[in-house]
Amino acid sequence: MRISTINRKTASIMLFTFVLAGLLLIACQSTTTSDSTPEAASVVSTVIPPTSVPPTATPSPTPALASGESPPALRETEDRKTDTAEPATSVPPTAPLAAVPPTELPGTPDAGVEAAYQIRPIEEVSADEPPQMTDITAGDAVLVFDSSVPLACSVVYGKTAAYGLISVDQDMSGGAHTDHHPLLSGLEPDTEYHYRVQGTAADGTLYIGEDTTFRTLPVEEKAEINLASLEAGARIMAVSSGFGGAANDEPWGANGALDGNRGTAWSSNGDGNDAFVEIELAQPAKISAVEVWTRSMSDGTAQIFAFTLTTDGGEVFGPFTLQDAEQPYRFELDAVARSLRLEVVDSSGGNTGLIEFAAYGTPIED
Repeated sequence: MRISTINRKTASIMLFTFVLAGLLLIACQSTTTSDSTPEAASVVSTVIPPTSVPPTATPSPTPALASGESPPALRETEDRKTDTAEPATSVPPTAPLAAVPPTELPGTPDAGVEAAYQIRPIEEVSADEPPQMTDITAGDAVLVFDSSVPLACSVVYGKTAAYGLISVDQDMSGGAHTDHHPLLSGLEPDTEYHYRVQGTAADGTLYIGEDTTFRTLPVEEKAEINLASLEAGARIMAVSSGFGGAANDEPWGANGALDGNRGTAWSSNGDGNDAFVEIELAQPAKISAVEVWTRSMSDGTAQIFAFTLTTDGGEVFGPFTLQDAEQPYRFELDAVARSLRLEVVDSSGGNTGLIEFAAYGTPIED
């Protein structure tokens, strides 16, 4: 009886234990599957699901972009950068350069820079008298001007104050000097001309004269014919030399003394008192007068002071004296000749020669 009671108690205890174990097991399973607690949520959140690769989509055609427009993907990237990055410092667009006006010449009104040289009136350097137009003919004229300082001198001239022509000193050595006599050539008869003298000194100062006018002479019928001119058929038979070895028909050649143009001249090559020129006329003639115009240089050389004339018959005339080199000088003569030889007797040495030579008379018919 006692043993049966013990067995029943033992069976009850074992049954209770079994039931309690089952309840505990059910509670554990509920706890494992629940995510309501922070710990469970933490465990669940750390689980990384496998990466899934989405299917490749067929690309759509890229729409045309306007000039300067960025593609959409680039715009999105730029938008994200704009939202998150610090704003960049804006740089203003560069303004176009303003046009730079040309620099005005010094000495003109409102010049932008201080003049590096001066422009002064020509009268300030006139030694005696202002420049004057002399020896005016129907086709040319000579400007005479003595300056108090050496100048490189020129004359602009023309039918109006717009000028258009220019003449410089007739000086073989060139450069600046004080004795100026530029020749204005190529003029029309009985016509008014404007001219202005200008000269530059060694210090850069520019001296300018006022606009002035003169009138050429009307054409006159010549009472005399220059038998010693190229136009009349004369020619050079012999000459001591031409400057720099020039031929007769080249600049500084002997034809320059027979061409009727005082803008040209014959210059010897440093012959001084040994210079000579022999001219053959187109036919024998009775010579009544000759005109001789010596050349000279600004340094005083090349001027003929005295000369003789010898005919082809051997008759000698002279010596004749030339006062200066400013004009031709006329000498009366009574000779019959086919040729005339001029020989220098006295000079200032150097490149002696002639601006013009003329012989007047009556041709002798054969």
